[in-house]
Amino acid sequence: MGIDCLCCLLEDTGCSPQEIERFLQMQRVGDRAGQIRLLTCCRCTLLERMHSVQKQIDEIDCLIYRLKKEQ
Repeated sequence: MGIDCLCCLLEDTGCSPQEIERFLQMQRVGDRAGQIRLLTCCRCTLLERMHSVQKQIDEIDCLIYRLKKEQ
């Protein structure tokens, strides 16, 4: 995979410019374990954000339900 393609992919996943640079530095020295650790951390961050947004959606659904029930 080319560097440009890799950068675009990492940007699309929400990695910060600093994380992308760290990833590419690890790519240059062949630190696959480091890359996997970095991506795992990025994944955990995304998962936490997703859970937070899901909680917000659940609260909105609850409010909608209550409002409909009062009609």
